[in-house]
Amino acid sequence: MKEEGFQGISFGVMDAVVTVLGVMIGLSVHDNRLFLFVGILTAGIADSFANAAGIHVSQETEIIHSKQEVLKSTIYCFFATFITVIILSIPVILLPIKISIIVAIIIGLSLLVGLGFFVSRVNPKFNPYKLSIEYLLIGITVSIICFFIGSYADFILNIYQL
Repeated sequence: MKEEGFQGISFGVMDAVVTVLGVMIGLSVHDNRLFLFVGILTAGIADSFANAAGIHVSQETEIIHSKQEVLKSTIYCFFATFITVIILSIPVILLPIKISIIVAIIIGLSLLVGLGFFVSRVNPKFNPYKLSIEYLLIGITVSIICFFIGSYADFILNIYQL
């Protein structure tokens, strides 16, 4: 089944975009480029391995996949997550922090829209526009929540001089 690789890729891209945008926006309140980059990279590497392991176990428990299909999805998921993390973290290295966050948000949200269209091509029962909006809303919601968590943490750190 060709779709097994697509499962891993789509899972990895979606999760990486949501994770990186959440971490980036949550940590950006500290206005430290190195701290932000290390946070994104650390979370991204852990996320890449966790996604690969998660999809591996998930597909093994479905008992309908061959070992080759499981391995294919595992590898695709790892690399899709890892490459997406790298793509979204590059602006942090190359650009001033505020601009890099805007660029990464634009790239991340564009990837989510593209993913919506990609998934709807693999599975035509989904409307590509509705799916893209759904994926955008997930990315935006997580980003907003992480911004407030980061802002609250920064507020507490400033109050207690930590």
